[in-house]
Amino acid sequence: MRLGGCVPNVLWRPTNVVPELGKPLLKPSTCDGCPFKSRGKYWVPDEYVEGSEVLVLSQNPGQDEEAGRRLVAYDGKHKVYEPCGPAPLTGTTGFDLSRKYLPLAGLERGKNVSLANPIRCRVDNSNDLPPVTDKTLRAAIEHCQHHHYKPPASTRLVVAEGAYALYASTGEDGTESPGYGINRGIEGWRGWILPWNPPPRPRVILTDVYTPSREVLVLPTFHLAHLYYAPWCIPVSQRDWSKVQAVLKGKWPEKFPELSALTPEAWPAQVAFDTEYTPLGDLVRYSLAWRN
Repeated sequence: MRLGGCVPNVLWRPTNVVPELGKPLLKPSTCDGCPFKSRGKYWVPDEYVEGSEVLVLSQNPGQDEEAGRRLVAYDGKHKVYEPCGPAPLTGTTGFDLSRKYLPLAGLERGKNVSLANPIRCRVDNSNDLPPVTDKTLRAAIEHCQHHHYKPPASTRLVVAEGAYALYASTGEDGTESPGYGINRGIEGWRGWILPWNPPPRPRVILTDVYTPSREVLVLPTFHLAHLYYAPWCIPVSQRDWSKVQAVLKGKWPEKFPELSALTPEAWPAQVAFDTEYTPLGDLVRYSLAWRN
């Protein structure tokens, strides 16, 4: 069923209830069994665009998304809204997403990108969620994704905004770091590509830079709301969104070059040179790298 809702030509699933403009939606029976069922009255369905290759997975709806209103103008002080059916990312974060970040990715809302949240209700009427390591939260994410996440078959890339979307799409939660200053949360994974591997599947341990294949891919990046408090992260986030088309075209990330155990007969004009020593100072390895 195609609806007019917030944006044209959008297929709303899995509910068959047409959202009334400007009216919240009561939780459907598919929320039965979720640990958050009794901790909120309303829910916000995903927004799917048939044929879209990219889906933005965010976090949870705010008041604007729940109430069914979309921010259409904001000068930093005054906000102008219009009514719409409940949908993800219709508040301040969605306003910035549509104007500042989707264009970097070659995307336009309502045309070639789908939107979703791993938690589709305002838990305890709040925008705040328990930490991603909380067992109840994890159970809620698994229930919500299992019953409500029905993306178009054309989806090839999920942009995971923030720690909750990262966990929902890959099972990575920032724990079990191998050391060496490596972070397995959103701070460490942002900007990289991971395979789609949602809980309760076992976590995939990658021992090399992941090279995309035919499965659905995940591009983690900071949640846009995080950038309001950490504006120094804006440049790297802009770079993340700018990778989307390169990922879809198979141009990024580049596959690692083949390794050779032989020293070149003639060194290229420009090279990168690295060494490894034992604690006693003995040279155990050197490496040489150059383009082509």
